[in-house]
Amino acid sequence: MKCGRLIREHTGTKRYALFGQEAIGSTWALVKMNLFLHGEENHQIEWGDTIRNPKLRTSDDMLRHFDVVVANPPFSLDKWGTEAAETDKFARFLHRRRVSSCSRSAPECLQGGPNGQRGSLTLPRPC
Repeated sequence: MKCGRLIREHTGTKRYALFGQEAIGSTWALVKMNLFLHGEENHQIEWGDTIRNPKLRTSDDMLRHFDVVVANPPFSLDKWGTEAAETDKFARFLHRRRVSSCSRSAPECLQGGPNGQRGSLTLPRPC
């Protein structure tokens, strides 16, 4: 919601959309409720695991691309999906090596995209 507020403050328009996916059901429900309470109408927040089953896809089943990405990847969790990353059908983890820590996984999370894309990662300490 802070991203949406910043866009409104800097542009004076509501011509934006917020997208997201959350694996923990209670957190997903809180996000949806918070968006409703703050009047954020243009959003799509999905419930599910972004590593094993990313849900923000195009009509031809490709991953959607975004202008700005803010992420808090699950790489510090013991079972974040290392095995799924190694066989990812979207090739998001290009190096195909056994990824076991967030410090080695952060570069894969920020793969390049169309010109003008920006991103930010929130990683736990120590990472």
